[in-house]
Amino acid sequence: MAERDQEREALPAEVARLKAERDALWQRVHQVIGAEELERFAVTSQAMGVSLRQAEELLTTLLPTERVPDHATMGRWTKAAGRRAGEVLAVLDPLCGSAVHTLCVDEIFFGG
Repeated sequence: MAERDQEREALPAEVARLKAERDALWQRVHQVIGAEELERFAVTSQAMGVSLRQAEELLTTLLPTERVPDHATMGRWTKAAGRRAGEVLAVLDPLCGSAVHTLCVDEIFFGG
């Protein structure tokens, strides 16, 4: 009985330790997965054919809900990335066109 009482008395300290550990881990997640990484995830997932709502759902498995950007925000990010890519391709396409031997326009050729 005394052993059980000691275990019960130790529980609040253990809970506090685990909460502190959890908070420290979430802090690391915030540092590692910042706004730039979230934007890259959104743009890359769209390029791979993942819908914005699917990308949003995938992020909810990794991050707390309040850290997950909504699909409208991710849509703005991907639209801006598309515009930037279009500007680059406008310059590169004419320069590379003569070197293209086979053009694959189907997503089946995506290496992902």
